[in-house]
Amino acid sequence: MLGRMSDKKDKPTLRSSIEENLRKVYQEMLEEEVPDRFKQLLAQLKAAQSKEAQSKAGQSKAGQSKAGQSKAGPAETVGNAAAVIDDGEGVQ
Repeated sequence: MLGRMSDKKDKPTLRSSIEENLRKVYQEMLEEEVPDRFKQLLAQLKAAQSKEAQSKAGQSKAGQSKAGQSKAGPAETVGNAAAVIDDGEGVQ
């Protein structure tokens, strides 16, 4: 394996090496670009939420709901975004 890990001299070196490698991996992940497909899904979700907010604002001004408008709440909007992900194409 790694030799005798019970040596007190080796433990700080091993710990330091593990910490350094974890920092490198974490930093690399922070620097990775967000996949285009994920950006598209976030844009769709944001547009749906914006449309919903505008719809609610219009309803409150009119004092009644208009026929044919979506009444989807945040949970439904997220569900719709999940359905887009599972459209048979798979996540890229």
